[in-house]
Amino acid sequence: MSTRKQRTRLSPAAWGAIGLICVALLTSVVGPVLVQIINKTPVPTETSLPPPLTSTSIPSPILTDTPTSTATPTETPTATLTLEEPSILINSNFEQPIKGSRWEWNNNTDISWAAGYNGRSACFIQTAESPQMGPSWALIFQEANVIPGQTYRFIGWLKWEDAKQFHVKVEWYDVNHNFVQSYQVTPSESGTSSGWVERKGTVLAPLDAAIARFVALYGVDKDSDGKDINVPGGSVCLDEITFSPVK
Repeated sequence: MSTRKQRTRLSPAAWGAIGLICVALLTSVVGPVLVQIINKTPVPTETSLPPPLTSTSIPSPILTDTPTSTATPTETPTATLTLEEPSILINSNFEQPIKGSRWEWNNNTDISWAAGYNGRSACFIQTAESPQMGPSWALIFQEANVIPGQTYRFIGWLKWEDAKQFHVKVEWYDVNHNFVQSYQVTPSESGTSSGWVERKGTVLAPLDAAIARFVALYGVDKDSDGKDINVPGGSVCLDEITFSPVK
């Protein structure tokens, strides 16, 4: 015959007592451990935090009416272009025969050709071996009609050797071919030049001028008494001569 063990049931009061006992045990055993752990853990203290950033007063640039350098417009000088008409002299480069052209000379002058400055020929002037007149220049000239009050420019290439008082001048005449006045365009040259030399000059036609006589001459000097005398010998050359109105 089998027997069955009977289970004993605890009353609620007994369970309550058991719970109190367990709490007391945990408190007595675990409590000290927790306290030790808590004591070893550093407690964060209040640290000194940097002061909050404040709005710093940054000085703003002060705008002032600063005078600016303003370039004052200036009138830029423009190159003045001087225009000239073609030369009013005929055969002024002497590429055509001199004799038979409008060039003229006196009896104390021998005319021929020579090697030119810019071309095949130039005018060669020499004092005649046997002068047929008293003290007189060896010269060559050409006449042309001009406008009263007009400015004219002379440009030419010249060369001289053992010459005396070589120069270029312009003589002015009125409509009736009466002499008005003369003007020396180039300085008087004596001796021998260093090759071809360019000479320039401007002249103003008188208000009563109608004709200009362009003259190249040399070969007269003064004696001790101040009288004109012929100086024999020497020679001069002319080439690329222009005598033009200036616009």
